[in-house]
Amino acid sequence: MNKIISSTLDDLKDFPYLLTRFNKQVDIPDDLDILVHPEEFDSVVAKLVNNGYKSTSHDHALGGRIPGAQINLTKQGRIKIDLHKDFTWRCKKYIDLQTIWKNSQKNHVNPVWDAFLVMINVIFEKTYFTDDDLDIFWPHKNTIFSNQEFIQTAKKYAWEVTFHGFKSWIDKLPETRSRLLFLPFKLVIFSYTEKFNFVSLLYYLFFKTRYVLNKKLPYAQNP
Repeated sequence: MNKIISSTLDDLKDFPYLLTRFNKQVDIPDDLDILVHPEEFDSVVAKLVNNGYKSTSHDHALGGRIPGAQINLTKQGRIKIDLHKDFTWRCKKYIDLQTIWKNSQKNHVNPVWDAFLVMINVIFEKTYFTDDDLDIFWPHKNTIFSNQEFIQTAKKYAWEVTFHGFKSWIDKLPETRSRLLFLPFKLVIFSYTEKFNFVSLLYYLFFKTRYVLNKKLPYAQNP
């Protein structure tokens, strides 16, 4: 593991944490998504701030979050930490945190559940796959679609129809797919019938229009 990644993770060693959506093939990622227990979230933030990190809110990113569910922390010589106590795209819930903790190993989320988190993030926030997303998701997609635990999770959190619509689309894609892969417009719009958020919808329409005009994406990975 790269030294700067190891140093950043070492700053979290006093608390249980899970590294999520991490592509091992990338030498230095833009950020590290870290999940900690909700009851320890404030203590982790306080420790990192005391160690020289600067904290900023993530409540309004790409349409918003459940307030306080994520804090971003930055420090010179470290990789930005996206610190989560929950995953709340469009200000909604999609998965049981206890399930994520149960399916973990050595500070990492189980690879299949990590791929499931990437899938949820792509459907309900980003609406497109990057190289990193595909590297994590693609090897495990068939396991996700065939496992009742994932289907029941989508049903429990009221996005089962979107789950099956997404599966139908993915199943038709060739193995030699594009490395910048947008979800179909109809699928994204339909997903709002199950997980509606007005601000998020406006942002999606804005960034899609902007991409058509100048190919600019809302993240750093631009073609």
